[in-house]
Amino acid sequence: MSNLIPVSRKEQYLSKIDGMTNKSPDKTYTKEEYFFSEILGEALHKPVLETRYEMYLAKIAGREIGIPYPETRLEYFLARAAGMDIETPTPITREEIFWSNYSAIVDFEVEGVPPLTFNAVAGSLKNYRIYGQTVDGESVGDRTGNLFYGEIEHGGFNNDGINLNEEPYYSRRIRSKQYISVIPNTVYSFSVSTALNIDLSISFYDKSDYTTKRIGYVNWSHGNTLTFTTATNCTYIRALLKTESDSDITPSDISNIMLNTGSTPLPYEPYGYKVPVTVSNGSDTLTTPIYLPEQIRKVGDEAEYIDYSEQKQHRVRKNLLPNTATSQTINGVEITINANGSVTCNGQATGVILFKFNSSFTLPVGEFVLTGCPTGGGNSSYRMYIQTDNLSPQKYYRDLGNGVTIDNTNAGTVYSARISITAGYSCNNLTFYPMIRLVSIEDDTYEPYIENTEVDVALPALPTLPGTNVLSVGTVVQPSKVYVKGEKRRE
Repeated sequence: MSNLIPVSRKEQYLSKIDGMTNKSPDKTYTKEEYFFSEILGEALHKPVLETRYEMYLAKIAGREIGIPYPETRLEYFLARAAGMDIETPTPITREEIFWSNYSAIVDFEVEGVPPLTFNAVAGSLKNYRIYGQTVDGESVGDRTGNLFYGEIEHGGFNNDGINLNEEPYYSRRIRSKQYISVIPNTVYSFSVSTALNIDLSISFYDKSDYTTKRIGYVNWSHGNTLTFTTATNCTYIRALLKTESDSDITPSDISNIMLNTGSTPLPYEPYGYKVPVTVSNGSDTLTTPIYLPEQIRKVGDEAEYIDYSEQKQHRVRKNLLPNTATSQTINGVEITINANGSVTCNGQATGVILFKFNSSFTLPVGEFVLTGCPTGGGNSSYRMYIQTDNLSPQKYYRDLGNGVTIDNTNAGTVYSARISITAGYSCNNLTFYPMIRLVSIEDDTYEPYIENTEVDVALPALPTLPGTNVLSVGTVVQPSKVYVKGEKRRE
């Protein structure tokens, strides 16, 4: 921005147009000054255009007119100020310096519940955030049509549909690594993208166990797509791919794997959730899908959100109690740490069991609830509790099946967490779901501890259209709010 001190009426106008001062001459006398007043939004009337110079000033003022390509040095600065994408020479005169600091395009920020209305120039948003909402257990983001999750890997199947890693089949076959959940007696379409001539095969299973034999299969079918009907009792499938010539193939040869219900393969979209964002200016409408690995939730009063400039999905940690233990057997009871952090106990306790599943953690200051002990707990059976380890006397918070409130007044208090089982008690798939949540979060449904609250996501640019834009979000559950930052013509 210019540091020039205005020395004339014209420079007083230019300085205010530049944003350097808030004062311009009290009265407007000349036609040029009326154009300056129009740029500032103060003009009582719009002067008639007669010269090239006046055309540039009118364009800067926001009139929807065409402007000529610049010929003089000053016209280059005026054309750029009017929004023309053009390079200017180094400013020399005072007038050139004033105009070199003026931009016809300025930033704007808008936040609120969609649909959002804002003025913009054609281009894309500099940044956007979409904040989560949760209604009846569903959050922002609708399931995509792709049912294929997991990865693909080198390797084949033997005649029973069990993994085969021997050559030459290992390097000449690609298989789905995970068992994909399906519905029995249902039509599905499987498709991939590849430059190779390939054959596809699908194996049917009634369990997701790598030692389980398949209950049927669809033999090799040539081409990039395969439509099939799952067998009775088929609850899982795995796919197998090879080249038509039975030559070597690698996972990188295959992309855009799609599994959808129905006899028609659908266009590829990633597995997960979709947030379609539509921008319209009355004449044109553009819709951009945002694909996410999970929905954008609202946990209690705190909303998760995605941030375009960061390329992150910010998540809220509902469960503040991580399970850091490993599976083991104690006094005759087999204790299994499940993938979701829950703890399953089987067997009769030959002695008292004190199983520590977290040896050291802290909580912020506030009120919390410890839950996760199955109903029926007590001194003669089992319980789950946390205790303070750096206080004297110690404090204990015991959950016997109905939860217990924790009033944490010191963020430096160190806790440990345990499951206690009385000697002689017989456990039959006794499962604990350890969770500490804020009292303000009413939903007591168990949620695994989230290790990473910031997830990298690939977020697309969202377009803007010239004029008044209306931005809407096409999901069943609407966001709690949307924030956008973009560019508009100076008003």
